[in-house]
Amino acid sequence: MSLMGNFLVLGAAKSGIAAALLLKKQGAWVCVIDQHTISDDVKYVLTKQDIFFEIAEHVENSRIFTGNFAADWALVVSPGISLENEFVRFAKANQRPVVSEIEVASWFLNDKTVCVGITGTNGKSTTASYTAQLLARAGKNAYACGNIGTPFSQIVMNISKNEKAVCVLELSSYQLETTQSLQCVCTAILNLQNDHLERHKTFEEYLRVKWKLALMTRADGLFIVDAQVLQKARALGLAQPQCKVEILNFKNNLWNVQNPCLLGDHNFANVMCASLIARHLGVSDEIIKLQWEKQTSQYVPLPHRLERVGSFCQEFVDIQGRKKRVVIMNDSKATNVESTLVALKSFDAPVRLLLGGKPKGDSYIPIANFTQKNIVKIYPFGAARNVILEELNPVHEFLSKAQTCLLDAAQQALLESCDGDVILLSPACSSFDEFQNFEHRGDVFRNWALSCCEGSSH
Repeated sequence: MSLMGNFLVLGAAKSGIAAALLLKKQGAWVCVIDQHTISDDVKYVLTKQDIFFEIAEHVENSRIFTGNFAADWALVVSPGISLENEFVRFAKANQRPVVSEIEVASWFLNDKTVCVGITGTNGKSTTASYTAQLLARAGKNAYACGNIGTPFSQIVMNISKNEKAVCVLELSSYQLETTQSLQCVCTAILNLQNDHLERHKTFEEYLRVKWKLALMTRADGLFIVDAQVLQKARALGLAQPQCKVEILNFKNNLWNVQNPCLLGDHNFANVMCASLIARHLGVSDEIIKLQWEKQTSQYVPLPHRLERVGSFCQEFVDIQGRKKRVVIMNDSKATNVESTLVALKSFDAPVRLLLGGKPKGDSYIPIANFTQKNIVKIYPFGAARNVILEELNPVHEFLSKAQTCLLDAAQQALLESCDGDVILLSPACSSFDEFQNFEHRGDVFRNWALSCCEGSSH
């Protein structure tokens, strides 16, 4: 297929629009199709660039798909669209290529730019963000993009022809499904837990999709992998990368960091991975350690990932009129149980856990183990509330049974909190029962917390 052929872009969200604009800039004919709606702002941008668009819920409603407009075309599919989608099935039935926005962007990289690819169930956003900021501290032009929020195509479109840059790509399994040509100087698979099985059906298939990234590592590159992931890949007989392989061991403190800038063993692994990547790309050990140590770090953490609301513990007055200091943590990004377990391991102080949202099929039973460690109360909320109450009934004395929505649960936790408690939103669920996405949920929670702080003495 010619790179300057005809492209149908399915999905009018950020990544789809970025792919369409990049393809148009490269001289391709492009049409954007969305099954639901296209905003007026997007329509304006597409019209200004002479990019066609249409809204069609089904294939038979699409003039483009059902018309014989071109013999040579490819479908660019947005990551949120399943490969079982009828438009995708139509393309495959007609032997047309189905590619991701990541794949499209990889075609147009300049010769001086290299890519880093990071995937895993948990921690990939933090690792990508930290890697890009670490490289930037070392004076490199580094861009965090992909699943982290900024489309790869948007970055590629803005990189000048002679710019020497590093694109640090956070890659989801949805993006990797339809990516083939990407070549990375460093790649990493941080960890894998049961997640997204509604799309991949089995853990083995989920692993196969993630493992594609290992085989996209250049022969002179570095592949960093969790030991259990590597063991499972070998057990499945998956092809092994031809580059250097480094096992991710968070217990091996290569830089003798005493006071890490991020909490928890999981973040130690994330930063260790980023540091190994940076070292492979020529960053000195001195800069790596300076960024990692809390007192010298310039790292700006991502929101919604064990984010302390405010810069210090907030002081409140309890119902007896006594002053109490409470830490409020926003971990809205924790959309599965494994992420919540990781968050709980990060605290020695008593935790009041806000748990709920739209369930993803995970069992909440493992959370009960922390009632013997640091959980003093669990506040279930949202669509998962009844399931949580049922599964955690063996520790019913730790369950609050009154709340139905997040902010009610948060208010109850604050009312019942004691001096030194941590109120932790780490919901172990998706957000789509009550919110638009995990960012929206985290923003609402942060705003609630800050409004409570404004009315308190501190």
